[in-house]
Amino acid sequence: METFKLINHIESCEVNFSSNDAATEIARYNAFSGMKAIFSCMESNGILGSESKFIELPDFTYSKNAERWNSGFSNGCIMFLDTKDTPFIPIGFRPNSCGVTFAKIEGWNGDGNNFLKQFKEIIDENSDINSDDFGRKNHFVGIYKKNDEFYIILHGSFSKIKSGVNGIPGLYYDKEHYWDNKLKKYTNENLELVYLIGEEAVEYYQYYKKYENLSTKLRKQIIDNLFPNNELIFEGTHQGFYDINTILLGGYFSKNPITCPIMVSPDMPLYEVETPKSVISIKNQNYYCLPHGAGYKLATDCMAQLTDIPNIFSLQYENEAKVFTRYIELFPFEYRKDIIDVCCTRHKLGCVSNRFEPILNIKI
Repeated sequence: METFKLINHIESCEVNFSSNDAATEIARYNAFSGMKAIFSCMESNGILGSESKFIELPDFTYSKNAERWNSGFSNGCIMFLDTKDTPFIPIGFRPNSCGVTFAKIEGWNGDGNNFLKQFKEIIDENSDINSDDFGRKNHFVGIYKKNDEFYIILHGSFSKIKSGVNGIPGLYYDKEHYWDNKLKKYTNENLELVYLIGEEAVEYYQYYKKYENLSTKLRKQIIDNLFPNNELIFEGTHQGFYDINTILLGGYFSKNPITCPIMVSPDMPLYEVETPKSVISIKNQNYYCLPHGAGYKLATDCMAQLTDIPNIFSLQYENEAKVFTRYIELFPFEYRKDIIDVCCTRHKLGCVSNRFEPILNIKI
């Protein structure tokens, strides 16, 4: 496909529910680079359909996972690939089944130190859980309160999914040799796309579903061990697959209405948001979508542009100072504390149904 037609194809797929700040612009440059490679690869395999969608959610931002970012995948978005019904997966997005489990609990006595000890013991005693699975990036466990009721939320993934658990091949191709003779590579400009197609893509997706089930089970098991009397409110995956054609990169997506917690920052309330209406249609099917959190924004306001050198960005500040950088993930950041306003007021993706006040967050 000619470059001009390719860019038009990408732009026609874009659905913008983002915050539209500097981090958003950087994420968009990176994602468009990735989609150029994906769509070119799909065309070369004769599977490029006309109804692909790229949905930028209010938490759309850059990724701090260097390998995922360098493969052309940003965070806070959903990608539907119209492959003309041919199984095709760009596995460089590194699905890890990251998700959230949220429950109402009984038995919270306010003893944070004892809770920390119990939580650490549970992690240390389970061979399927790495010691930092709830400390990496923005993963955490938190206790929240509404009136006289208490709640727990677990946000995280399990590292062993990358290289394999219980005889199931790992999902990260550079940590698991099982995929070596199955994966294919396609180079577009300066980006190498690693992908699976046909039966190999189906096999990868089936293994992913096993890991998604395992992740869901492990998070709920942790809560059950901490608080045997609990009521599950929400369980959802936001980093993985909705189906074999739909990639989740930090968002919830469903044919049915969604009610989910949106995480902002440790000092901010946890908001439960519900979707009053569908916001996107794909192949005559309506879908609902919501972000899982606030997403990173740069701590100092600026404008961002891509330079003439691949993967190097220009940051222009209000006092006209300028920075050229390749390492945007190392810059000071903060969470978008206006994310609920962006989500519910600006883009009308949902409305707040509950608010939970923070008591304790743990990242270990």
